[in-house]
Amino acid sequence: MKEKGKLTMEGYADFYNDPDFDLTIKQLNQILLLNGYMKIHKRTKKDVLDALAMVEMVCPLRSTIRDSNSIARAPISVDQVTRDIDDLGWRECPIRSVESIFPVIKDDGEVVLTIKAAGGGGDETPPVGASATRRKRKAEKLPRRRYLKKMRAIADVHGRSCFQSS
Repeated sequence: MKEKGKLTMEGYADFYNDPDFDLTIKQLNQILLLNGYMKIHKRTKKDVLDALAMVEMVCPLRSTIRDSNSIARAPISVDQVTRDIDDLGWRECPIRSVESIFPVIKDDGEVVLTIKAAGGGGDETPPVGASATRRKRKAEKLPRRRYLKKMRAIADVHGRSCFQSS
């Protein structure tokens, strides 16, 4: 799997589990940066791999994910997630909320998922849906093109454009 560009969490986890996993020199340098070391410039891929072999890499798995751990049910705040992602250098979109999903097994064997959400403050997101959109546009009496441009700008501010196509 030789990808150009940024290192993904899956790519880092694959390399962590198998150092022979095929990554580009740029991605290997990103792993060095994630672990607190400087990039290696103007060297071969073998040199970068040798340097990484001497590094004690940070495990990509969070301890709060493991079921056997007593803190697995501990809530994680939006601020903590934001700091962790910033530390990894993987900040692509604003984080507005975090959902934790916990499986609960009943006596009859049925599995029920409980979801706990933590929000991150800030302004409310704009209304979504056809009826809300029509009402708002009528109230403002904006031409359709100007209205759509304004709504896209609002969506960008609220981080929605990272996941939806415009």
